[in-house]
Order: sequence, then structure tokens, then C-alpha cells
Amino acid sequence: MITYKASFITLFHLLIFLSTACHAAKADSHPRMLITDYYAHLPSRYVTYTGDIGTLDTVVDTKNGYLAKHEASHPDIIWFELALFREKNGEAVVIVSNMKSDCACSTYESFFLKYDGEEWQDVSKVVLPKIPLVSFFNSPPQRQVLALLEAKPSAIDYHYKLPQHGIVIELSLEICDVAAESIFNEAEQKILWPVLDNENQPFSKTLHLQWNRETDRFELK
Repeated sequence: MITYKASFITLFHLLIFLSTACHAAKADSHPRMLITDYYAHLPSRYVTYTGDIGTLDTVVDTKNGYLAKHEASHPDIIWFELALFREKNGEAVVIVSNMKSDCACSTYESFFLKYDGEEWQDVSKVVLPKIPLVSFFNSPPQRQVLALLEAKPSAIDYHYKLPQHGIVIELSLEICDVAAESIFNEAEQKILWPVLDNENQPFSKTLHLQWNRETDRFELK
């Protein structure tokens, strides 16, 4: 009887050990992806930076989930950024920021994505808050100015500056004078330029979006 009981306990412990080892093997077969893994699988449709690009240096920070490509001679000129923001379940929201530049203007194209190992999904409407255009103005704009910009959103560009450290994105509103001249007529330009070209007070301010891991969304600070 004693021998039977001992054998039963041994068998029970063996089954627990095998079950644990099996789960561990499954976990090891699907390791958590690093920033370099996401970059390696990123489709070319999300890598859209263009311009007079010189020699680039690449910053890879696997610990903080950040990757960037900037001019070797001017590190402040960043053409491409990739950053991870972890959800409470450990999955990542992957954010891509590209700069497109010519001799007249610099514009930006950003993507908010999730990757399941096979497909990329746009989650911008899920993770981003709605931000009224008026939020960017340092002082309340004239009603006509706000109406013009809201009516012609193609004149507006949003730059999401991704963080290498921390969980806060800097968001700025950009309007290129040269591009705006082809979008607004002469009468509209007379309304806009006194506000947009005010050297004493920039018309827009930088907003800050903070990642909330409890809600898996960005919040306006």
C-alpha cells in the first residue's frame, strides 16, 4: 500500500512537470517581438520617408522599443521613427512616423498599427483621442481662420514626434506656406497670414499625448 501511494504521488508530480514544460516550450516558440522584429516585418507601404536624404545613422534601442533613422551629420533631422507602446496584455501598438521633404516643405505621415504575426491593422481610431483643431492655438483664433482650416484639411499636417524614452508623444500642427498658397485663394490668404505669420506669437502649440496602459489609449495631457 505504501509503495502504491508513493508511486501515485511520483506519477502525479511527473505529470505536473511535463505539463509545465509543455507550456514553457509553447511560450518559448512565440517569444515577445522586439522593435527590430517589427521593423523587419514592416511592409514598405508604411516606410514613406522621401527627400534629399544624405548618409543616415540608425538608432536601435531594444530596451525602450525605439528605432530611428536620422542624418549622420545632423541628428536632429529624423526621417523615420518606429516606437512600441505596450498594452496591458503585453501586446504592442506599433507607431511609425515618416518625414517627406522637398526644397519648399516638410510634411509627415504617421501610422498607428498592430501586428499579429501575419497581418498589419490600422488602430489609429482606437488608440487616438479626438482633438479639436482649436486645441492647437495659443489663443482663441478668429472664427474665420478656424473655419478656413477646418474646411480645407489638406493644408494641415500633423507631426507625431515619437519618444525614445517615456510614454509621451509630442504632437504639433504644421502648415507649409508654399503649399497653402495653392490651396487658399487670395481673399482667404489675407485672413490667414496675419495669424499664421505672427512672429511675436506662433499660432500653434505642441500638444502631448500620454499612453495609458490601463485603457490602451493615448490621452491628451
